[in-house]
Amino acid sequence: MLVGDYNFGATPDSCARIAPRERERRAVAAGVGIHGAKYRTEPASSFSHHRRRTPHVEAARNSVPGGPDHRRHKPLAVTALHARVERACGGRDGRGPYS
Repeated sequence: MLVGDYNFGATPDSCARIAPRERERRAVAAGVGIHGAKYRTEPASSFSHHRRRTPHVEAARNSVPGGPDHRRHKPLAVTALHARVERACGGRDGRGPYS
């Protein structure tokens, strides 16, 4: 199962404009770039939704002083896959919270 989470800046809205199948295709293509061709055959399913269209979900998020791009959060940065998927969805050219 593929799970993608795009929370920051314009990324959620830009990803929402892309059909779920296209988001899946882009995520798999990014995964192939990291894990190789086998990544294309391994996902059995995927799920995608726009956070703003789901009532009360945003309440689970919080803001931190300095924002998600603050240097104190760099050690917490997750995999390069997130940065590649963020860019594929029209994110901030890799300067987002996951890069």
